[in-house]
Amino acid sequence: MSQHPYTIFNQSFPGTRADLIAALQALASNSSGPTAPTTTYANQTWYDTANDRMMIRNEANSSWITQYTIAATYLDIPDIRRNGSQVFSRDNIVGTVTQSGGVPTGAIVQRGSNGNGEFIRYADGTQICWDSGTTTNAISTADGTLYSLASSINRTFATAFLTGTIPAVIPGAGRTGGGSAVYATNDATPTDTGVNLMLTSPSNLTTSVTKRWNYTAFGRWF
Repeated sequence: MSQHPYTIFNQSFPGTRADLIAALQALASNSSGPTAPTTTYANQTWYDTANDRMMIRNEANSSWITQYTIAATYLDIPDIRRNGSQVFSRDNIVGTVTQSGGVPTGAIVQRGSNGNGEFIRYADGTQICWDSGTTTNAISTADGTLYSLASSINRTFATAFLTGTIPAVIPGAGRTGGGSAVYATNDATPTDTGVNLMLTSPSNLTTSVTKRWNYTAFGRWF
């Protein structure tokens, strides 16, 4: 550890030699020490031994900037930017996806869930929502050669799609145990906030039969 003001004062030769050596040692060790050098210069480096951090003085010589932290086998760099934009790594790929004027400003991918199901968003604007559940409502309303629910299953997406857009919804259905098949269709055109699912079957299925439903919706969030 060595620090020096990097000013060589007028003095006799032995003192000048010792002062020069101390200044060179401080320079070689990046002014290392547990506290910052007393005398500072713009763009000066300082290795903070108390926190294992490499610091650099800003251009105005008013504060220190952390360049990176030194661990046993790697450098931990807090914020890397390329042309002003943040460079992604494993710790910030997943997060809140945002945009400004169609330009991504947040994470690359966002995953979430709530009482309405699950969703995933991508930085390019793609969004996928999905959900599943069961109902014991009877499929007993005559519908041509089939039977259907008396009313559709209304589901709100876990998160809304771009306002005014119609996502592509793939419905699915089934029943617990064997027996007659159950089918799911979109009972109406999906909206940007939800979908209506209609369950049908070639057989009259009473309330004693548990019917399963699911859907996956694809669209955009911006």
